[in-house]
Amino acid sequence: MKDVTSFNPPRDSRVLRLTLSKEPFEVMATGEKAHEYRRPSEWIKSRLEGREPRPEGIYDYVLFTNGYRPDMPWFAARFEGVTICRSPQSLRFSNGLRVEVAEGDYIICLGPVVASGNLKSPASATTQVHTL
Repeated sequence: MKDVTSFNPPRDSRVLRLTLSKEPFEVMATGEKAHEYRRPSEWIKSRLEGREPRPEGIYDYVLFTNGYRPDMPWFAARFEGVTICRSPQSLRFSNGLRVEVAEGDYIICLGPVVASGNLKSPASATTQVHTL
């Protein structure tokens, strides 16, 4: 068992920590879903806006967990930036997950998975999104 504390990025790295439910976690851990979409709540705004910018971005990694148990599945991916959705989108993924992205939602762009633990199957590098 590789718990989440085994993710040890370089000391000066900034890590955005997000918890996902089962279905989004499944398609993100495999690389099929390469973006995380969040409504502009005060909580997420406080993490994505007003941060001191650095040439390499506001975060280095995004650490995703599925639940709160000590043996929870997790993975970390490179943070590639954040944008604001300009036009609504409907997305559908291979496990049946449907995501409705509204104008104004945050789109967190992810790079490759760099570490993982407690996954049912190893993460792959494929990225494929099906639009409705």
